[in-house]
Amino acid sequence: MNNTRYALVTGATGGIGRHIVAQLLARGWFVLGTARSAARTAELIDWLSSRGSETSRLTIYEVDLSSQRALRECAGKLSAPYLNLIIHNAGIYTSKKRLSPEGIEVQFAVNHLAPFLLTHLLLPRSAKAPGGGRILVVSSGSHAQGRIHWRNPNLTLYQGLVAYGQSKLANVLFVYELERRLKARGLPVTACAIDPGLVTTDMGFKHTSPISRLVWYFRRKKGVSPEFSAQSIVTVGCDLPFEEIGGKYWKFGKPIPSSPRSYREEDARRLWEISERLTGIGSFFEPTVS
Repeated sequence: MNNTRYALVTGATGGIGRHIVAQLLARGWFVLGTARSAARTAELIDWLSSRGSETSRLTIYEVDLSSQRALRECAGKLSAPYLNLIIHNAGIYTSKKRLSPEGIEVQFAVNHLAPFLLTHLLLPRSAKAPGGGRILVVSSGSHAQGRIHWRNPNLTLYQGLVAYGQSKLANVLFVYELERRLKARGLPVTACAIDPGLVTTDMGFKHTSPISRLVWYFRRKKGVSPEFSAQSIVTVGCDLPFEEIGGKYWKFGKPIPSSPRSYREEDARRLWEISERLTGIGSFFEPTVS
């Protein structure tokens, strides 16, 4: 039996992501990660080396996750023959409205459409994984306040928290619908959503207004450490039985209910169709990268 295990971790260089990478490397995994720049990659390598982590099994790809072209190019370059684990960890919050290269509100593009498109592109490799592939999408408790703005997902009247809540609800709707469709096709892949909790990262200091930064400065003091949150994510991805993971919303290693709105199957199907259209996917389960 092949014991070599491969994982892809988006947003690998900071916050929760780098701790996920460190913990997977400590377990002997080969890890592929994404970073925004070569400078962030160098910082990650230095940080891992300072902790005594073995970095020879780590490969980082610099990619703009808001760009669908960049995502397609990255998927085609990945060196792993299969993927036991995909952790869609990367996320963005911005107080000021920004658009992706495709003209899509950037939080929706990075937080939802990037996991949607990457999962489509990499599903064949996930299905090849010995023992089945696992797909984890990092959402947020903020999904409970979110709703999908069907007629105006780009939010003409923009508010950062409204956009963030929409993208995080989209994560959960996507995961639940993905799990249903995977089961219907009998594919050896399972998907779940992960709530990392309130974490003491710098996310609230990036792309935000002075007021937002001040609020985050005090709010994050009540959070858990990135290392603790990463450990709970790695536990779900690596330690729990395959058949227990899928179609659930996990927090700190335990399944909990998500918001009532997240269980609306009609909404999940509608979001799926919109996401296919926005990413130019003809059919989600027809592979375009092998």
